[in-house]
This record gives sequence, C-alpha cells and structure tokens, in this order.
Amino acid sequence: MVSLHIFSSVTGMFVVRI
Repeated sequence: MVSLHIFSSVTGMFVVRI
C-alpha cells in the first residue's frame, strides 16, 4: 500500500513537471 502512495506522489510530480 505504501509503495502505491509513493508511486502516486512521484507520478504527480512528474506530470506537474511536464
């Protein structure tokens, strides 16, 4: 479950960066 939260956070930052 924790991994999913981290993955979501990283994905969010990546999307915002784009």
